[in-house]
Amino acid sequence: MRTALLILVLCSVARAGSRVVVLSDRDAMPAALQSTLATRGVEVTTLPSPDGALRLDRAASAQHIAIANQADAGVWIDADEVWVVSADGRFLRHAPVPTDATPSIVATLATSLLDEMFAPPRIGVAVHVDVPSPVVAAVAPAPTAEVVVAAPVTHERWRDYLLEVGLTYTPASYGIEAELAIPISRRARLGVFAGASQLTDFVAGEYDVGTKLYDAGGEIRYVGEGSIHFDIGLGGGVMSGTNVYNDGPIDEVYDPMYNVASRVTAGFAALRIAAVREYEHGGLELAIEPILMFDLANVAPTPGIMSSLRWEIPL
Repeated sequence: MRTALLILVLCSVARAGSRVVVLSDRDAMPAALQSTLATRGVEVTTLPSPDGALRLDRAASAQHIAIANQADAGVWIDADEVWVVSADGRFLRHAPVPTDATPSIVATLATSLLDEMFAPPRIGVAVHVDVPSPVVAAVAPAPTAEVVVAAPVTHERWRDYLLEVGLTYTPASYGIEAELAIPISRRARLGVFAGASQLTDFVAGEYDVGTKLYDAGGEIRYVGEGSIHFDIGLGGGVMSGTNVYNDGPIDEVYDPMYNVASRVTAGFAALRIAAVREYEHGGLELAIEPILMFDLANVAPTPGIMSSLRWEIPL
């Protein structure tokens, strides 16, 4: 509905023979409305909404689309605002649209923005008369046009491969890990990870302090929006290592002479919830991961929890 109103507004303010680009993911406008615009000499091109993580990124994208289509301006609705950008980047206008706004209010806002762009500047003329001196007309200087240059199209982080490295901690271990996160869409990544840790406490009543574990697996992750956001991932894999336990004659008395080594292999599944802060050349992640370990020395599945602190490196 708002896209149709914007197109109707365009025909009332645009010059004959001008071209504008309406950027919207809505359905194509009705044939009758297209015919009405054609009789007024306004050419309208409808394309998908502009791309960009930030609003100024989307404004720059709209300007580039207008240039590519040889249009005078680009018009789009961005969340709760109407935006207009000229193809030469000299004008960028926007106005908030209340959530309960009626169609007439939306049309009024759009008309005001487009009038600022297409209406010629007003030149004030002041005349001073001094009798019997000749009449002298003084022309006030033309107002200086506000120049707003659209921000350049910046690199979008979601397109990058990310190498994430950091530290891990659980109530029974500490270690290091690394993950390669591969983009599959703006809001999703696939990851492959590997890590190493050392036990500082017993696990499942079978594995002693000092056991070294190595893990590897994969993850599918939902990525939030903005420079500060939350990610949620579901992953799983296997862990393996050499278990060291003490088989001394006296329980709970450690004696190196009775150390016994055996191979540990287990599977695990994890739900990863991370808070992320992105910076220009990297990012910081703090995550909590509920974990379920299974087939661990033929005992019942063992729940656990892990925390991690990672640094993101765009590749």
